[in-house]
Amino acid sequence: MFVATLVLGVLKAISVLMLVRIGVSDFKTQRIRNEHMRELFAVALGILVATYFVTGDGMAVGLTIAAAAVVFVLLLAFWLAGKLGAGDVKLLTTVPLIIGVSGSAPFVVAFLVFTLATYFIAKFPNMLPERWFRVYIQNLAKSGRVPFGVPIAAATIVALLVAPLLPALQPQSPEAAALQRACAPSPSVGSDGGQFPAALQKAFC
Repeated sequence: MFVATLVLGVLKAISVLMLVRIGVSDFKTQRIRNEHMRELFAVALGILVATYFVTGDGMAVGLTIAAAAVVFVLLLAFWLAGKLGAGDVKLLTTVPLIIGVSGSAPFVVAFLVFTLATYFIAKFPNMLPERWFRVYIQNLAKSGRVPFGVPIAAATIVALLVAPLLPALQPQSPEAAALQRACAPSPSVGSDGGQFPAALQKAFC
C-alpha cells in the first residue's frame, strides 16, 4: 500500500510537469505534439493502475475509463467538424485518466474559468506581457488558432491539487458524525471497542 501510494504521488507530480510542458508548447506553437501526448498517456495509465492498488475501488476505475471513452466519442464529432484540434481531443480524453472521478467537478469549474480567460486574452492580446504578446501574435498570425491546450492543462493541474482536499472541506453529515462517535474507542470499554457491542462493531465500524 505504501509503495503504491508513493508511486501514485510520483506519477501525479510527473503528470503536472508534463501538463506544464504541453501548455507552454501549445501557447508558443498552437500545437500539441504527439510525443508529448504519448508520454502523458503512458503516465495517465500508470496513475489509473496505481489508483486501483491504493483504493481497491474497481468501480471508480471503470467509471474513469468509461468517462474517457465518452469524452473521446463526443469530441471526435467536433474534430471531424473542424471545431477542435486533434491534440485537444487527445488531451481532453486523457484528462479523466489523470484526475479520476473525484477530480471531475474541480476540472469543469477550473476549465470554464481558464477558457473564459483564454477567450478574453485572444480578443485582447495586449493584456499579456510584452514578450508573451509578441509570441502570441506571431503564432496566431501563422495558424489563426487559439491554444486551448493551455486552459485544459491548467484546469487538470488545478483538479489534481484540489481533488484530495475536497473530502476534508465537505461538511460531515449528522449520521456520519454519530457513527464516528459510536465507533470511537471508549476508555470504559477498553481499547478493543467503542460504544457499539463487539458483535456490531465488525458490521458497522
